Order: sequence, then C-alpha cells, then structure tokens
Amino acid sequence: MMHDYGLNDKQRRFCEEYIIDLNATQSYFRAGYVESGDFEVAASNAHRLLLNAEIQAYIQQLMNERAVRTGITADEVLKEYAAIAFSNITDAIEIKDSEVFLKDDKLLPKEVSCAIASVSSSISEGKSGVTRKASIRMHDKLKALDALARHTGVSSDFNQCVAGLRRYGFHIGVD
Repeated sequence: MMHDYGLNDKQRRFCEEYIIDLNATQSYFRAGYVESGDFEVAASNAHRLLLNAEIQAYIQQLMNERAVRTGITADEVLKEYAAIAFSNITDAIEIKDSEVFLKDDKLLPKEVSCAIASVSSSISEGKSGVTRKASIRMHDKLKALDALARHTGVSSDFNQCVAGLRRYGFHIGVD
C-alpha cells in the first residue's frame, strides 16, 4: 500500500528521482527545485531533504516496492558490485612464455565472468603470416568500489571529513 507521508509533489518527485542513482544533488535538479545554477546550494538543500524522516521513509518504501517488483535484492546487487570490485584480470587470462591467452570462458567462475565487460578477437593474414589478436576489457573496478562504499556506508566518514575541511576553507580535488 502506497503511503505519501504528507510529502508535497516536489518532495515525492525528489524521492522517486533519488532511488534512480542515489545522487541527491542531481535528484534535486531533476525534481524541479531549480532549473540549473548553484551546485553548492542544490547539494546543501538536497542533503537537508535527505535528513527529513518522512522523505527517508518514502525512499525506503520506494526501494522496497522496487525490490519486490524486480525480484532483485540489495544483497544480490552488492554481490555483483563486489565481484567487479574485487576482480583480477589474471583470473580470466593466462600468461605463457610472454604470450597472453584467454581462459576458456566455460571454466570461469561466475564471479570472474560477470566482471568481464567485453572480449574481442581478430584474425588477419599478412606477409608475415596469420596474426591472431584477442583483447579483454573488465568492468570499471573504481566505479564498483565507489558504489560498494556508498551502499555500505564506508564512504560516509570520508565525506564528512571533506565537508568539514570545506567549512574551514580547504578545498581538495574530490567530488
């Protein structure tokens, strides 16, 4: 059963936008609070919205309903992120005599294969004979680690430190 928690239309829209990517500032813009403009004001106001207990309750309700609809649990998502974040390309390749070979994909554990973004190969003939090339691209580890940090709360301490430094006029290149 849908409960609106006494929120106005923009607050509800903010919540609906927030569960898309967990980016409060962008959700604030997309919800129509401001067209564009001062990022710091939007970030501050979005943070203030997230402190509202009714907004937190509505966000949790939306997330729960989505999990039921999709059958996807937070645990499953975190396991996929973890597989990517802690993957190692050497789990998917073999190096023999300075040559790189892809391991048989049928023998790769699910945790390794889900971390692979793409595999390509080509064969070409030239004057020197047949040349075979293969490449493998893994999913972005840093992005997966960042997502894990946000979803598990690991990054919140760091973000509080950065915010504290900014209050005192120190700005570091982290965003």
